[in-house]
This record gives sequence, C-alpha cells and structure tokens, in this order.
Amino acid sequence: MMKNLVTLLIMFCSMTFAAFGQKTEVPVNVTKAFQEKFSNTKKIEWEYDSEEKNWEVEYKIGKDEFTAEFDENGIWLETEMEIKFSKLPESVKAVLKADYAEYKVEEVVWVETPDGKFYEVEVELEKRGQELEFEILFSQDGKIISKKAENED
Repeated sequence: MMKNLVTLLIMFCSMTFAAFGQKTEVPVNVTKAFQEKFSNTKKIEWEYDSEEKNWEVEYKIGKDEFTAEFDENGIWLETEMEIKFSKLPESVKAVLKADYAEYKVEEVVWVETPDGKFYEVEVELEKRGQELEFEILFSQDGKIISKKAENED
C-alpha cells in the first residue's frame, strides 16, 4: 500500500513538473520587452505556460493588478485586468441587460491586445439543474466580438 502511494506521488510530481515546463528563467528578450512596455511595475511574478509556449507575468501598477502574456520571442500578446461590473461601458451593460438579463455575471476583465481594447464578460445561468456558462468578448462600443461556451473543470 505504501509503495503504491509513493509511486503515485512520484508520478504526480513528474507530471506536474512536465505540465509547467522546465523553463524557470525568463529569457532576457522577454523581460526587456516587458520593461519597455510597462514601466513603474511592482510585485512581478513570471510563469511559463508550456502548453501555449508563452510567458505570463503578473504585476501591479499602483493598486491595479494585471496579467500580460509574451511569446518566447518577447512579442507582447495581451494584457488583462479584472474589473468591477460598474466599470464596464454603458454600451456593454445595455447588451448584457437586454440579452443576458437572466444570467449572473461571474467575472469582468478588461483586455488589451495588438488588435485593440476589449471587455471579456463571463456569464452563468443555472436552468433546470444545468449550468450554462459563456465567455463573451465585447468591443468598447458594446458589439459582441465572440461568444464561447465554457465548461466547468
């Protein structure tokens, strides 16, 4: 029994390390790109996503907490910041009120990519014992860019 437990623990640890990748040191080109794009940052924490092959950095500017992604070449991919519902533009709130009134807003995120600035809103509805969850990407003027069903893990 104890041998099986130890074997399982070793296998779990091996898989965990493999899932998070072996990269622990952020490449100089990635840190340089981050420093050029974002100044006055504090509490910087890097993590490598081996599945996406991207570097993710969590940091603060003032009291605001952000997450940014860079590829392995130091190319900035996106920045996100969780915000309160009240900070959404009225145009986005109007669409949510009209089309998703029954849904509960779970999370609101401001997103900036090379293509522009957006709002990502996660909504959820429990109906007849089933949960419907969607991640909706809005333009700043309230147009729906994309909507995808989310599955709870």
